[in-house]
Amino acid sequence: MRAGVFYANERGQSLRKILFRIGLWIGLPLNALVFVSNDLVEFVVRYAFSPFLSIFYIAVIAKLLARKESLVHVDLV
Repeated sequence: MRAGVFYANERGQSLRKILFRIGLWIGLPLNALVFVSNDLVEFVVRYAFSPFLSIFYIAVIAKLLARKESLVHVDLV
């Protein structure tokens, strides 16, 4: 929040784009390794790769909030 990810300005938009790309291109493929049946892989996916997926979730939620704020702002004007 301090970095401005949830703000509806240019900086927030660029941060959301970066977080979205990191989560999409790194987080999702690494977390897909959970389907490999190996205890070590499951451990690594659960504790090392899941923060990348949470970055993706943060970016998606921030994008949805920014879209909602822009729609509400347009309706009020």
